Amino acid sequence: MYKLYRTTKIHTFQNVLNRKEPDEKNMKYVPKGYRCQELGSIYLKYHGVRQLIEENTGQSPWLRFAQGVVDGVYKEQHVLLGMVEAMVKKAEHLSNGNGLQNMSYNKAFDLFCLVLASTSPRAYKTFHHHFGGRSL
Repeated sequence: MYKLYRTTKIHTFQNVLNRKEPDEKNMKYVPKGYRCQELGSIYLKYHGVRQLIEENTGQSPWLRFAQGVVDGVYKEQHVLLGMVEAMVKKAEHLSNGNGLQNMSYNKAFDLFCLVLASTSPRAYKTFHHHFGGRSL
């Protein structure tokens, strides 16, 4: 016990303990020996996963939704999953500088859009602006 106490008083040991963890963008420069191999490779491969895992308080609706998708809770919610898929595709297309032409949509989502457009074109126009879908 005494040796452990003396170790904590060594200046270099205190410096190592007080060193801040690097930002996610600088994580690729941390030597592999200083990080968990499995988590480190996942964090480097997928941007934002570290933040999701480490800041998980159980209150985030996005994490609960993602866990529900993985568990199959939303397996029968084809329109919802199609809507999420459409939003992801839309964001990817726009971030790549591409237009929204020639996009393919989930059949259930496409049918929902068709029913909404035939019921209320104004409502569909608002929906289309936020979620995407075929243009009228």
